[in-house]
Amino acid sequence: MKAQLIAVAVLAVLSAAGASAQNAPSPKDELAQLRKMMKNPDSFQLKRAFSLRTGDVCFVYTSQNTFGATVQEWAQFDKGGKWVPEGTVCETMDAIDAPGVKTDITKTVTAK
Repeated sequence: MKAQLIAVAVLAVLSAAGASAQNAPSPKDELAQLRKMMKNPDSFQLKRAFSLRTGDVCFVYTSQNTFGATVQEWAQFDKGGKWVPEGTVCETMDAIDAPGVKTDITKTVTAK
């Protein structure tokens, strides 16, 4: 009986994890969300987008800050589509050119 309860609990956790991955927003949705978060969405320009081996998605972009200066920033969304506030992994990974670590998805997210 105890083994059956454990098996049911494991299946419930696995199915919940699969369901959350299926319900995760697409990188295009994440890009739209990022654009809406800008102080001046009209100034937003995507430079690069890439996915990491972990399933996280990174965006490299420029936008105007509060003072009107155009700055380059990095944004990270986890594999569930949640924005990672201090996504310093993306800034680091953007500088690394190692095969298999990241995949360029810029054309995918900007396609109409």
